[in-house]
Amino acid sequence: MTLIDAVVVATSRDSENNAIAASVTKSDAVLFRGSEDNVLERFHQAATEYGITTIVRLTADNPCIDPNFIYRALQEHAKHAADYTKTVGLPVGMNVEVISAAALKRVFETAERVDDKEHVTLYVNRNLGQFKTIGLDLAKPGYADLRVTVDWKGDYAFACFLYDHLYHRDPYFGLDRVMELLDRHPWAKMINGDLQQEKQFAGPNDEMNDAVELMELHGLRHTAAYLRTLTH
Repeated sequence: MTLIDAVVVATSRDSENNAIAASVTKSDAVLFRGSEDNVLERFHQAATEYGITTIVRLTADNPCIDPNFIYRALQEHAKHAADYTKTVGLPVGMNVEVISAAALKRVFETAERVDDKEHVTLYVNRNLGQFKTIGLDLAKPGYADLRVTVDWKGDYAFACFLYDHLYHRDPYFGLDRVMELLDRHPWAKMINGDLQQEKQFAGPNDEMNDAVELMELHGLRHTAAYLRTLTH
């Protein structure tokens, strides 16, 4: 028995996303169009319109999600009657988030910050004490530094490499197939291996502290010392 009842593509009403909407009508997925900037509102309204009680949040910049991890996260979420469940330890771009519609409604009614509305579950991660949360650690040696997200041109090139080699054999290829491919072509890890993940910060001071640490790492001690005076 499948744990997935519906796939909802929640895109914005902006005309630039008309092509996405058109492609959805040719698939088994259903379409919802909402705010471009308030993604939290878009998710909440989509869940309400389709009567969804449990949401798996998948973002378009992570095109290589492993279905096995989705099912494991859903099973853990249901087992513990959690508000929010997330996997940790997987390659960048493969971790999965599950949130109940009731918890999402609470976030929608409470969150006021712009970045909370843009990133949907950021409010939950800032306020874990307010929710029943489950962390599913799936870490294994060998793929901690692997990137299968699309933030940079190098990431896109790596994703194209994966799809060129794997999609025609299995459209639902997962991490095992990715690792087997990289064992055969270890050079491919160099395509985006030197790229850095875009980060989300709890506030300006957190962002500044991260910048200071980066400057100190590269020997820019005087600038780092000055910036530290601005955070206190």
